[in-house]
Amino acid sequence: MPGRLTFKLDAVLTPENQAYAAGNLVFGDVTRLEWIKKSHNQFTDATGEVDLGNIDILRIDADAFVAEGDWGEVRIIGSQPRFELDG
Repeated sequence: MPGRLTFKLDAVLTPENQAYAAGNLVFGDVTRLEWIKKSHNQFTDATGEVDLGNIDILRIDADAFVAEGDWGEVRIIGSQPRFELDG
């Protein structure tokens, strides 16, 4: 049964426009999820909430998406990710 992986994040809209958009990066119809590396590092953001860090790299590797950041690295096989704005 396919699953879903969601990253809650604040996204920079463009390099020229430093405004942020709160939303979720959603990987739907996930058929396989492989944690390559995990980190338990936690940070505190400006609002005092726990922050696990950035997605520094998001790339396609054969039939999978690979996301990497301070929190670790995960390989995701499923449908194309989509960004859903909050609100």
